[in-house]
Amino acid sequence: MVHLNDRSYLTGLEESPYRHLISTNTEPRDLEILEVRHIVEQKELRLAQLAAQINSTKATFNYSLIEQREIEKGSLLLFHNILSPIRRLPQDTSRLRNGGNEWMPSTPSIRYLAYKGHMRDLPAFHSWQLSTGLQLLMHFSDRPTLMGILSKCTALVEFNAALHDDIPGVNGNVDLNPAILGSERIVMPHLETLDMEHYLHSMWLLSYLTLPALTQIILSYISWPTATFNSLQSRSLFPLKSITLYGVGPLRVAEIGASDFLELIRRTPSITEFKSDAALVITPELISGLKAPSQNGALGLGPNLEYLEMTNMYPHGSRSSFRDAGMVLDMLASRNPSGNPAAFETDQYERMQTQLCQSGFEVSIFTFDFGSKNAIERGSHIPDVE
Repeated sequence: MVHLNDRSYLTGLEESPYRHLISTNTEPRDLEILEVRHIVEQKELRLAQLAAQINSTKATFNYSLIEQREIEKGSLLLFHNILSPIRRLPQDTSRLRNGGNEWMPSTPSIRYLAYKGHMRDLPAFHSWQLSTGLQLLMHFSDRPTLMGILSKCTALVEFNAALHDDIPGVNGNVDLNPAILGSERIVMPHLETLDMEHYLHSMWLLSYLTLPALTQIILSYISWPTATFNSLQSRSLFPLKSITLYGVGPLRVAEIGASDFLELIRRTPSITEFKSDAALVITPELISGLKAPSQNGALGLGPNLEYLEMTNMYPHGSRSSFRDAGMVLDMLASRNPSGNPAAFETDQYERMQTQLCQSGFEVSIFTFDFGSKNAIERGSHIPDVE
């Protein structure tokens, strides 16, 4: 396997006439483009020959051929980079004035990079230190190299992560909260948004990160990683404002209990917005817990919580959905800063019910606006008790 920190595939290229094109952002001349295309064809042919040899000698485990193949892949990638249009971006594209380009003047200053594929094909010429936005929908098989890349991303403000470890048995959504050495921690001092909606098996990354500026987090999970999240929160001390959770368990009802949810709100007094899409089950315990007694005129639980949205889906006839509208209205009234009566909007529920009724599901959608100075709370339809 060729990794970004493995330079074996550069053997033979140190004295290459194309070394200036491989190691810099210099635009190739027309004649050089033709020559590089010819080299690419030759290397692709060589890779095909190696693949045939490897297939014919699998029984003998000829590792030298596999090593040659990986070296050729790395070399081919470098020549592909020469032909890639991205390397011919203007040098001052979204340049950050932090001096980073003084020691790497040939690197394009890309502020936002979105990449989908395998880590081995990442562009070798990207300035990770200058990126403020990063989206990685990526497979990898070398975690230390991946962590080395992320440790350079000190300017990130937004990070969208969907990271799949190719090593069998490594991926999972288990709340292990492993002991991580201080030297293994990655501090992203400017990161405000962490989005891990698209792939639940990226949850392991939370154990390695310290995010003191985080204000918004979006997570998908099968069971809520209480220990992992609490540890992240304790070492980061972030001013978290918004939490969005997506449940992906059976019937999309993930395992987070009312007590875990209420503890999360208690530990995050800065939160103003919470959204759940099948991430927790709406229960009397949860609703009554939100009706926390006031302390000196201030709300004891979620004092800054302004918006709460919870969506659940259940099989018809399961009778699992929460139906006590009176309890909800009572909770809303207790948190209402103006004293005006609460009201429900039903249009969102009706739209969702129309979409789901033919799928054998009924839906409970609650949308509460606690922080409005106009004191009009909004909640979707709560089904009447049959």
